[in-house]
Parts: sequence; C-alpha cells; structure tokens
Amino acid sequence: MSAENAYSNYCLKGFEVAQQYAARAQELYGRSRQQLEEAEVPARDQLQQIMASWQRALSEAGNGDDAQQRAASAWLDHARQYGQVISKHQNSVGQTMKDLGEQLASAYDEAQQKARANFSDYLADLQTLASGKSDE
Repeated sequence: MSAENAYSNYCLKGFEVAQQYAARAQELYGRSRQQLEEAEVPARDQLQQIMASWQRALSEAGNGDDAQQRAASAWLDHARQYGQVISKHQNSVGQTMKDLGEQLASAYDEAQQKARANFSDYLADLQTLASGKSDE
C-alpha cells in the first residue's frame, strides 16, 4: 500500500461515516416531524371542540338574569380546558424534541467513534509504510 492509497482509503471511509451520520440525522428529523404532526391533530381538534363549546355556552348564557355569571363561568371553564390541552401538547412537543436531541447526540457520538477509528487505521497504515512493512 502506498501513502496515496492509505490517504484515499482514509478519505473514502471518512466520507462514508459522514454520509451515514447525515442519513441517520435525516431519518431522526423526519420521524420527529411526523410525531409532532401526529400530536398536533388531536390537540387542534380538542381546541376546536372547546371553542365551539364555549361559543354555545356564551349563546346560552345570554338569556336570563344571571347572564354575566354564566358567561364568566363559561369563560373560566373554557380557559381551564384550553390550558390543559395546550399544556399537554407542549409537554408532548418538549418530550419529542428532547428525544430528538438525545438520539442526534447518540448518532453524533457513534460517528465520532467511527471517525476516530478511521483516523487510527490511517495512522497505523502510515506507520506500517514508514517501517517498510508494506504489503506491496
């Protein structure tokens, strides 16, 4: 093996490691985006139901002597339900992003280990060449 071949092998392996990491990162981002989109649908539906329920409660509260009290009660109920849905959704998004961060860090660590091993192999090849024990 020549120094040029050793360097060429080193570069090719490095490129392969980079490609593998990029593919893994893209897969992780895609999966997280899908999870976020799937979590959004029920939250959006729940919020629409809460809004419709609040509007019905306001319509019904408009009739009678205690209209203000019923409207205030409807608003408090709406705000509580709305807050619960938003909080649950935010927790879900936060967990998804936390998981993504951990998975990306793991993939990065794996790529770094492969890159270090590749560099170590390259140095070993150069050492072999320098000692005159080449296969060629």
